[in-house]
Amino acid sequence: MLGVLLSVQVIVALAGLAYGKLTALYIPPDEFGTYSLLFAVMTLVHTTFIAPCIQSFKSTLAVANPQHTLRFYSQVLGGLYLLIVVVGSGWGWFTQNHTVILLIPAVIGQGLYALSNDYLNLTARHRFFALLQVLYAMGNVLLFWVLVVQAGQRNATGLWINLAILNLLLAGLALWTARRVWRANPSSGKEGEAYPYLRNLIRYSAPLLGLAFFNWIVNYADRYLIGYFLTKAEVGYYSTGYSVGSRMLLLAAPFTAQLTPLVFQARSQQKAASSVNKTVIAYLKIYGLLAATACFVFFVLHDWFGSVLLSEQYRPAFLIAPMIAGGYLFLTGIHLLEVKFYVYGYTKLILFHNVIGAFLNLVFGWFFIPYFGIIGAAMATILCFMIQFCIVLYLFLKK
Repeated sequence: MLGVLLSVQVIVALAGLAYGKLTALYIPPDEFGTYSLLFAVMTLVHTTFIAPCIQSFKSTLAVANPQHTLRFYSQVLGGLYLLIVVVGSGWGWFTQNHTVILLIPAVIGQGLYALSNDYLNLTARHRFFALLQVLYAMGNVLLFWVLVVQAGQRNATGLWINLAILNLLLAGLALWTARRVWRANPSSGKEGEAYPYLRNLIRYSAPLLGLAFFNWIVNYADRYLIGYFLTKAEVGYYSTGYSVGSRMLLLAAPFTAQLTPLVFQARSQQKAASSVNKTVIAYLKIYGLLAATACFVFFVLHDWFGSVLLSEQYRPAFLIAPMIAGGYLFLTGIHLLEVKFYVYGYTKLILFHNVIGAFLNLVFGWFFIPYFGIIGAAMATILCFMIQFCIVLYLFLKK
């Protein structure tokens, strides 16, 4: 199955690269910079409100009644989405920025898609999980071609229309697939068992609220520093290079997808957290070897990759991409180690290392960007993720 997941990630990566190529050809750097700054806002909303709820749902599902768990978290998510609709609509009306309104369906669709796909992964429906990833990636390219290239929406608004439609369509398909799997797997017989759902949600999610903010700083604050010290066009260059380099996540995804059910099963069997260390480290070593090789080749041939994957109007991004990939070698290693933290509820440790990472990213970025421009931002990213990885590895081995 790992081979199937790896093959799927190759398809997803190719579709993502095609999307990046089309963006470099048809979207001006300043327009992509504008889009990237608002996309960072959407990411903050998702990671602050939605992602902690999804993580808590997955953790609770391992130990509580499935039907009761689904009912409770559906109500919580419904309330969160209502809040997002009200605040987003008010913000769009007050600022007279209609593009902000498109953020609402985009973030709602993103959350529902993530929730459904995570459930399919937890229940070891890897084929459905992989198929939805392929459809998302290919649908993104197709919609871009129709809306941006053919319909002429070659600006930030066109990119937001594309994202909103894509997220809603894939969310509907993922929900339908997850519902079929759920109905085929009846309750595990814990019907009479009480469970403190609200207390568990608060206990589990409270550290993640802070984590969302600090993690957002680690991954997105540099765009605002670039916008402050430089220009929106420079934000566009950096964001494009960052997008290409962060494709390293796709290489790590099949390892995470394969590893998560194993750790989830260990917790369901009430095994100690340390019992999964050997398995996680084995996955980390294999992934690290593959990822380091890919980063080295990418860096040596960065001009060739830049001309193939992007366009001349984005030439400043050519060197940024392999530098970000090098940083993501460490970040994706962190994600593999964090599987144990999430499943076993060690969310305070995740918050701890992200607070340090956020501080380092701001400090490095503040000093490097004025002197080295977007290259300095990439240098700050590499140093930040490298130090974070060392911290996480230490905490992982202690637990």
